[in-house]
Amino acid sequence: MTDDVLLDNRDIEHVIEAIGERLRHRRGAPAAHATPDPRWTLDDGRPIASAVRQRVDEFRETMRGLPLHDFGGSVLQRAVRTSVLTGAKHFELHRPPEPRDMRHVYGPDRDSLRERRYYRFAWTDATTGGGTVFAGHPQIVGQGLLQASAWAYSGQASFAVTGAGTLFVPEHGAARVAVRPYVPWSTTASFTHSTWDEDPEATPASVACLLGILVESWHPGDALVQQEQDAYITAFAQSTDRFLKGVPAAGTATIGSGLATSFVAVPGRRYAIYVYAWLEASVAPQVHRNQQRFCTIDVDASVPFVVAEETLL
Repeated sequence: MTDDVLLDNRDIEHVIEAIGERLRHRRGAPAAHATPDPRWTLDDGRPIASAVRQRVDEFRETMRGLPLHDFGGSVLQRAVRTSVLTGAKHFELHRPPEPRDMRHVYGPDRDSLRERRYYRFAWTDATTGGGTVFAGHPQIVGQGLLQASAWAYSGQASFAVTGAGTLFVPEHGAARVAVRPYVPWSTTASFTHSTWDEDPEATPASVACLLGILVESWHPGDALVQQEQDAYITAFAQSTDRFLKGVPAAGTATIGSGLATSFVAVPGRRYAIYVYAWLEASVAPQVHRNQQRFCTIDVDASVPFVVAEETLL
């Protein structure tokens, strides 16, 4: 807290003028018009200006170290002999935020309102020739859909990622932010091969679906983006050398299944919180010339809502 938060120079001049005005009335002196004011003094003979400034300095000293966050008002007074010093409307005091102000719930922007409580960003990427994202930006932001596929042939590896992101801006001070999404999901995986060998050596293939939370931050006007958190769980994974087709799996990822994280947010930075699905597919190199191995995995998930809850530090 700086000195001029309590009483700035304009306040001090106002106090001096107010005391001078009272002295005029008490001593029967007419108000000044075209002539300069006399150098009024207090009853003890001290000039008004020096006496006021001395008492303001004393007032400021008594205020140092005061825990202003415990105050619900913005008026403070101190009686000094015959004067009462009042500091009013000079504190940017705020009551502690209510619990509802610390809990933020984000969801799909179905009406394209582009408000902060809705998803704002879509994250999509995939290996060329080995992955694709079925749901684009309108479906991700407007419906919270995460739909993609990844596949690989012998000796290849690929990925695909799709995510819905929201903007978080701390408004109550530095805080630890706990993120808890709700993600229903389902996957389908297949492992096939073609061979003309009578007794081919098996070639292993693997697929996986990861569900995660990525948090990035940046300073407005700065192109440098910093990763704050990347937490994920394995929703489905399988590695096999067998022929399998259409292997299903499904579930709901929540904090109960480990899909949650937290990060520290500070005023002055912006934060993007992504909830994403990451697909991986890979096949070992083929053993026989005529043996071609193939695997694929699809995901169909959605993010109905994401909860971000602040705890002030």
